[in-house]
Amino acid sequence: MATRTVPADKLEVFLAGIARDHFPQLRARGLRDLEARGSDSLDFLDVAVRAVREALEEACTCGFADADAAHGLRD
Repeated sequence: MATRTVPADKLEVFLAGIARDHFPQLRARGLRDLEARGSDSLDFLDVAVRAVREALEEACTCGFADADAAHGLRD
């Protein structure tokens, strides 16, 4: 497992933002974070595979950009 370089609270805000951007169901339910609610209707979403892929791509792209900026990583 990779070592986390981003504080947990900042990571939570970042991931929640990506999730809200890609999964409108979260916004529709008024959820602002990714905490478990203990309710199937709030904790489980029907989402398109494409939306999951787009969210993962955005997170990876941001991670690669951050690594490049911090460490000068290149292809």
